[in-house]
Amino acid sequence: VGGAAVWFYRNRLKLANDPDFKIDVTDHGSEAQWLSRDVDFMGIFSQDAFLLLPSNVVESPNGKRHIEIEGVRLGFVQAGVTINPEEALEFARPTTIKYEGREIEFLVVDPLTLYFEKLKLRTQRGSANDHLHAKLLFEYVAYELVSGAEQILEQTASVPDAQAIMSFWIRVKHKAPELLQDKRVLARLTPLLAEKSDHPIAQYLASAQVN
Repeated sequence: VGGAAVWFYRNRLKLANDPDFKIDVTDHGSEAQWLSRDVDFMGIFSQDAFLLLPSNVVESPNGKRHIEIEGVRLGFVQAGVTINPEEALEFARPTTIKYEGREIEFLVVDPLTLYFEKLKLRTQRGSANDHLHAKLLFEYVAYELVSGAEQILEQTASVPDAQAIMSFWIRVKHKAPELLQDKRVLARLTPLLAEKSDHPIAQYLASAQVN
């Protein structure tokens, strides 16, 4: 959870190279805000982590302890401002990275849950990276909505993938309808829905519009 999870979706959006949903060009100072050295995890207490990784425990000058691995500081939270641990686990995205010949599996909080968290943090503390993170997550969720809908409407999605895509659309419809009002989303999907006004995606888009 946190900034490292946003970085994960930033990289995915960059790899997608979508013509409409892009990463903003940033200057050196803005880029430095992205590159925070903290990686936050949920679902484990810091004291338990100290016992699991005793050789990585670092004591600060103020007497407080934290875990650091190759210069990256690990943080542990039990719940976010809006993140419910059980819900976060239900919708978390499994991923695997390769490191020094090993495959490391972990879960990343899903982008919609993370979007809500960053919106709240942006309001509560308003730090520069909260604004960057919230904007990036809006772009990524909008991209995922459109790319998923295109797969369904062009009939290239498998049945399990189509079910997952529609489940995500339903969550967005109920929790973040502002994403369905984005002009790029409408521009991309309206031609595909020209003769499918009864399709659930068409109905979700119509119900989200503001007069």
